[in-house]
Amino acid sequence: MNLPVVACDFAPLHGFQGPAPLGCRVLVPWRGDLIVGLVVGAGDGRGAHRLREVVHMLDDPGRPWVAPATVQGIGEWGRDARLPAGLIWGDLLGVGWAAAYVHLVRAVDDADLSPFARKVPGARWTDAEHFPPALLDAIREQGLLEERFTPQPRLKTVVQARALAEVPPASRLVTLVQAVAPPPASLTPKQAQACAWLREHGPADTLSAWARGAGLSNSVVTAALNAGAPPTCVPRPRRPRPGHGCTSGGRRVLRRLGQWRQRRRHSPQPHPGRHPGPARLGRHAGGAGPAPAAA
Repeated sequence: MNLPVVACDFAPLHGFQGPAPLGCRVLVPWRGDLIVGLVVGAGDGRGAHRLREVVHMLDDPGRPWVAPATVQGIGEWGRDARLPAGLIWGDLLGVGWAAAYVHLVRAVDDADLSPFARKVPGARWTDAEHFPPALLDAIREQGLLEERFTPQPRLKTVVQARALAEVPPASRLVTLVQAVAPPPASLTPKQAQACAWLREHGPADTLSAWARGAGLSNSVVTAALNAGAPPTCVPRPRRPRPGHGCTSGGRRVLRRLGQWRQRRRHSPQPHPGRHPGPARLGRHAGGAGPAPAAA
């Protein structure tokens, strides 16, 4: 057991014949519940009538969870080191202490289980999760409980590509927003700016990407689309992301560079050949700036 205790003796599984199946995992009753144990040797046989029975064997004796030679070698080393077997195997055996299985129970024929509790297993197979483990252990100890264990296979989730013929055509295409010329004359300045950016940097994957790239709001690009602006939806094969050989961070830097160039193109520039004074610099920065002092 995965507990820092010495090896405990249990009676063999009901109807089991043969030597102790070294290295196999078994379900044993422990403090009102069922836990996973590892068979590490044969008991001495003293007081066998007082031992609890093994409830279920999880592994086939022909295919033990741990090789019998390994069990014997670790057992001899543990006895020489005076270490409890549960402490050794709990540290060495990293997997296998939690078993997945379906546990069904029912009462033996003609058994009256009403003295145990109000709700007890009946004559039909019932999932053991419907009853407290301590109740099942008390009934099991009296030999009035039949149990059935069905192991659940260990599965792992994998991702596998489908054949191209099985992929719906709608999943093989992506809709892009692309600009065509000429733009209508009824656009506002911001809408015309959005169309100019799309013509230069497009196509865009979505309207949101168009708005982010142009440095405008979603309402502006939506209004430009509804006003009959050049953008049209053009389907083309889906491409891997982020695409064009750029990482997501690289695309973000290029997008910000485009926004900076757009703002620089539309911002007022100082007169060529004239160095702007302090008041002129203040106006370029967005404010009126301090009034010049009179001499």
